[in-house]
Amino acid sequence: MFRYLRSKCLFRPLFFKASVKIEVNYNKKPKFFKEGSRFLLLLGLLAVGLFFFKASGLSAKPLSRELPVLLSIEALLSDESQYDGHRVVVSGRIKSLRFQQGRMGSPYLKIVLSNLSDEKIAPQTLEVITLDFPKARAGDQVLVQGNYYISSQKVGQHFERFIDADLIVLDEF
Repeated sequence: MFRYLRSKCLFRPLFFKASVKIEVNYNKKPKFFKEGSRFLLLLGLLAVGLFFFKASGLSAKPLSRELPVLLSIEALLSDESQYDGHRVVVSGRIKSLRFQQGRMGSPYLKIVLSNLSDEKIAPQTLEVITLDFPKARAGDQVLVQGNYYISSQKVGQHFERFIDADLIVLDEF
């Protein structure tokens, strides 16, 4: 009778009667820790570690950022080969500002910088190319910091005797 009640109360289909037996052998080493592959695993970890070490910039050789040299336009243009590719800070007055588009359509600002108003010196000009748009207007006296190039490409175009400006600030002194 007990069997009869159990079979009537609990409906058990046949597919629930299967049992699963899991055996684990903890003494056996996994396949990836074989003697030959242990060396390859360590070599791979070393390569990945070196990649991230170099990418993070924490290498033993410190990154040297050149300090800019403060110059006038006359001094820069008189000995331009000495400053080619170097960081400079030039003071001058903005003669003109022109918004232009680069080869791929990106906007940039072309500034013509002239030497400060001194009647004794013939006016000299220098081009400044920047991707930033400063709050300066024509006639303002500014300080321009950037790399000076005799001949190079910027925004997909070729320029000569120009400063690739990082920073342009009003010179209020």
